[in-house]
Amino acid sequence: MSREEGQLRERARLAWWVVGVAFGVVMLFVFYAFAGTFALGLFMYYATRPIYDRLEARLGYPGVTAIASLFAILLPILLLVAYAVAVSALEVVRIAGNSIAGYEGVLQPYLDLSSQTVRPQRILELARENRSLFTQLGGAELFDGIANIASAFGLTLLQLFVALAFAFYLLRDDDKLVRWFRHRIGGEQETAYTYGRAVDSNLQTVYFGSILHAFVVALVAGIAYNLANVVAPAGVSIPLPTLLGLLTGIASLVPHIGTKLVYVPITLFLVVRALGDGITALWFPLAFVLGVALVLDVATEALIRRYTGGRTVHVGLMLFAYIFGPLLFGWYGLFIGPLLLVLLVQFNRIVLPELMQGESIPAASAVADSVSGERAAVGESGTRDELKGREVSETEAGGTKPNGTESNGGDES
Repeated sequence: MSREEGQLRERARLAWWVVGVAFGVVMLFVFYAFAGTFALGLFMYYATRPIYDRLEARLGYPGVTAIASLFAILLPILLLVAYAVAVSALEVVRIAGNSIAGYEGVLQPYLDLSSQTVRPQRILELARENRSLFTQLGGAELFDGIANIASAFGLTLLQLFVALAFAFYLLRDDDKLVRWFRHRIGGEQETAYTYGRAVDSNLQTVYFGSILHAFVVALVAGIAYNLANVVAPAGVSIPLPTLLGLLTGIASLVPHIGTKLVYVPITLFLVVRALGDGITALWFPLAFVLGVALVLDVATEALIRRYTGGRTVHVGLMLFAYIFGPLLFGWYGLFIGPLLLVLLVQFNRIVLPELMQGESIPAASAVADSVSGERAAVGESGTRDELKGREVSETEAGGTKPNGTESNGGDES
């Protein structure tokens, strides 16, 4: 190859690098614009992956298994949200009372309230013909509010769909992504693969442990609050116990203090109610807070640790991640915070010693074992990747693919 040809090849490579960087910038912008959506999808992926791994061995159809896994997580959430919305709607109607009655006289000619049929064109005519009256009754603000709510609801549904699709394809094709990473970026002895494997194992423990903990706490708290109302003195009962149990489960995503954000205010409310009925009823708030603290903060925590292999990140750091994440990034900081913490902790644990002291990078399997602790199979998620990775490694060493054709390494994308 002549010198001129070498220069042309280098220029071509440089041009392609520029194109690649441009593509990377565009993709980063897309991920930044929909950071919350992809963060939610990543959380769904790790929260459902243990379920997917168990179902895949029985069903054998990755697409069907991915849908079933996501449905297993979404169904309880949808039921709880539907219950919360129904209870909230009933409370709004009860509080509103006759506040809507002022609209009935104006809307009666255009709305058949008896048959509950609505004529939208007549409502528009009403808005034009009675602008002053609608302004007085707050009609413009009402329509603006409805439009804003509808827009926000549509955007939320779109983001939820994208997050579900993202989680679905990660569940179905994550093994292909692992093989591509192993072939194109680094093998099992490379730093990048070792670091990625440790982060992957740690994220599954954190995210799946969080969703499992929230479900169990919501269930236990709802039962405990309803049972407490059974023995509560007259006039000293917990309002909306099932809904408060749901809120307790959601709050438990914040470690250590999450459940206390719900049951401590409930206890204060019960104390105020008990003092109103006399000091003799104070036994109930005291028994309530002791019983709930024992059940939610001690027994439930010990039970969850058995199935998540304990915490692999310091609980204090995780607490700050759940607090500062939403403060910095908004609602999706609840998922971004733990992700950034895991990336930082594993970088400090695996990469930094090698950079500072020249220590060798541990093998990926050893890292996964130490990160997972008691997780049985590096386990539920790693078994599938290791078996397929071992098969690919063996066939690469022999120069053939599983079907006997020549190995190419570039068709595994």
